[in-house]
Amino acid sequence: MTDISFRGWSLSCDPVATGRAQANAGVPGAELCACDTCLNFATARPALYDPTTRALLRQLSIPDHRESHVTDLGPIQPGYRLYIVLFHFVGEIRACPDAPADDITFRPRTYPLPPSFADLSVVEMSIPVEVPWGLSAPEPA
Repeated sequence: MTDISFRGWSLSCDPVATGRAQANAGVPGAELCACDTCLNFATARPALYDPTTRALLRQLSIPDHRESHVTDLGPIQPGYRLYIVLFHFVGEIRACPDAPADDITFRPRTYPLPPSFADLSVVEMSIPVEVPWGLSAPEPA
């Protein structure tokens, strides 16, 4: 296990087990659904995460295109939608900040996982992201 500190969170992660589970997890969450809002997310994915978030994902052995689930929360302004993105890794939460510093949060897994994570101690990371509408299809209301 590797100990990780991130904005007041104390986490442990098993990068080898996470990498193995991620490699065998199947289709990423956005592509698994394939509705227009999820396909919009998948199209924008390469530019969504800041360097700090990308570094955290690498530290946890999570490829940034391997989200487990994407939820579209709807438009936040014309041409932009709010999504909640869930990533999973093998590990545990050691300590939580008294008041989280930003919107990235961690909790014991709550969302159904791919079978490759079965019987493992899994932590769920939730990241809200604002995504521009980039598909040629009309943006849903």
